[in-house]
Amino acid sequence: MEQIQRTIAETQNDTISFSLVTHELASAPPYDALSYTWDSPASQWLPQDHVVTDGKNIEGDCCGKSFSIRENLWSALKVLQSLDLSTFDRRRSRYLWIDAVCINQEDNSEKAVQVQMMGRIFETAQKVIAWLGPEDQTTNDVFTAIERLSSIPREKYNNCVIPEDLWMPESYISKLGISPLTQDHWLAWVTFFHRPYFQRVWIVQEIALAKEIFLVCGSRVFSWEQLSAAWQFVGYSGWAVLLHTEQMRYGNVLTKDLGVYQRMIESKSDFGVNAWNMIHTKNAVVESGKQWTLAHLLSRHRKCKCKDPRDMLYALIRLARKNHRPFDTQPQLLEVSYEISPQQLYTRTARSLLLAWGDLSLLSRREESSETRMPGLPSWVPDYSAELMPEPLASRAPNCKWRASGGSKWLPGSRELAPQVLDVQGIPIDDIKITVESLVDPSVGALQRYWASVCIIASGITIPYPADEYKTAKHTSSKIDILWRTLVADSFMQQYPAPAECGNQFLSHICALVGQELQLKSIAKQNSLGTTADDSEVDFNPRTTPWVRLIESEPDDSPHNSTVFLEEFNKVLQESTSSEYVAWSQNFAQFRREFNLAAGLRRLMRTKKGSLGLAPMNAREQDQVWILAGADTPVVLRPLENSHFEYLGQAYVHGIMHGEACEGSQIFRNIVLQ
Repeated sequence: MEQIQRTIAETQNDTISFSLVTHELASAPPYDALSYTWDSPASQWLPQDHVVTDGKNIEGDCCGKSFSIRENLWSALKVLQSLDLSTFDRRRSRYLWIDAVCINQEDNSEKAVQVQMMGRIFETAQKVIAWLGPEDQTTNDVFTAIERLSSIPREKYNNCVIPEDLWMPESYISKLGISPLTQDHWLAWVTFFHRPYFQRVWIVQEIALAKEIFLVCGSRVFSWEQLSAAWQFVGYSGWAVLLHTEQMRYGNVLTKDLGVYQRMIESKSDFGVNAWNMIHTKNAVVESGKQWTLAHLLSRHRKCKCKDPRDMLYALIRLARKNHRPFDTQPQLLEVSYEISPQQLYTRTARSLLLAWGDLSLLSRREESSETRMPGLPSWVPDYSAELMPEPLASRAPNCKWRASGGSKWLPGSRELAPQVLDVQGIPIDDIKITVESLVDPSVGALQRYWASVCIIASGITIPYPADEYKTAKHTSSKIDILWRTLVADSFMQQYPAPAECGNQFLSHICALVGQELQLKSIAKQNSLGTTADDSEVDFNPRTTPWVRLIESEPDDSPHNSTVFLEEFNKVLQESTSSEYVAWSQNFAQFRREFNLAAGLRRLMRTKKGSLGLAPMNAREQDQVWILAGADTPVVLRPLENSHFEYLGQAYVHGIMHGEACEGSQIFRNIVLQ
């Protein structure tokens, strides 16, 4: 029988007491469920007068016995004692379900049973109280933003504003009928929605299944409907994209005085994607009755966190479609057990998903090896507790339907192999000859060195291009065209193939880099204290730079030929007024963001035959590019012994993304990933 325990909590001064009551879930009286984080609820970016610690416990009384709870739960209960929901025509229930109190966390057997019931517990609750933590410097501004944005009629979500309106309030006041939102409102928004509450994977289930939700931040309360409406406008208007910290920095939209938000802006953070995904899961999936598959949920919520890595699966299973793959043929995956190791659970799940779909495109869910947290996983098994970085190449654009393996299908194989290995079929394409280190350091000097290395690799592109030998290949004689398309995986602002405008922005970007290099060296030459031995040997004629030489090799009919380059270069030089890096327009910020998404966590590579591509960050010379049967993109493998390989990750290889390399008499051979 399914039984749950509920608490009646009372606080007095600095003490708290509980009474526990046990009921059958099916016949339980009305109760509320508390949704919260066990650890500190505070933003990592803000200075705190008092930081709620991760591990501090506070003693309480439970049915006459001493009981220890964490500080954040204690803070929540203190506030909830006086919680007033009359504004929403609601009252607190007498009973409150709290996981830390109602589940014996030290008993794996009890925990496994209760975890399987967790979805029903939150689904049955009269309402869910979401404790976000105490108020901080963001609270007033973010509540103002939520109130204003949630008042916008739904018919104005699309086509009423454009993304660039975000930083020009005067352009949307009359369109949307709201008071303007300032820089501080948006900085507060990003900081607030990176609170730990929105990062926890169990919160996804607790919110998605709740009948009614009230979110509490200190003394402030707002409804789920308000939050959802505000977020949907930000998402559908396109404003969310511009709230990435790098987008704000390079978009030249911020004042120099950022106050308490300085640390946040210096981080490489998104707009609050976990909060958006949580809202999307509830509104677009659960309430519409169109539950997602387990594979989709695992991909969408990979940025979430949990204490026990097994909970990345157990927290999402309840939300997944049960009459669909993989559960329709492998119902054992629904079982919850804390006796199985995380490595065993992840390996079993990855294999089950591959078998259920028969599609090796799921290998793209394997994160970059530097992001992997869990030791002992096979190279082809995702660490579901680690953030999926970089994002799969297929996410670059909705119409990005790559099928590098043509119409070939993966054959799982009937050989008896160890659980840690995967039987696949593939065609070897080429070996990697040279790579460029990924751009991590944003300083001007690092930028110059990186792009100089990019230029060297691009100069070695073979013309005629290697892919031109395939019958279905699209021929080009422009190295610059091949380069910029490779750097963004031929996708730009959700468009595939990337439009010519992306190439124009890339050319402007290179002109800005060359112009900045000239400015810095000119200043060094004029200032003897700043002149180095290297500076004194530099010819300051721009035609001597590697980029100009590459441009000059372009054919006359190229849209990036030397005439076009010089016109754009002179324009950039005229606009540059200081030794600082040339300030990018919003368009430049768009290109930089697209470049970061595609190539920021990948390496530019050139193969021995002269093809250009993007490889995983851990790729190196002599690693091999393969086409695997049933995979959507090429992959990079590292040879081991006896036809065994280590899987390194996806690759973009310009010219062979649509099955060109599988033409003719190419034969797939059996290999093993381990």
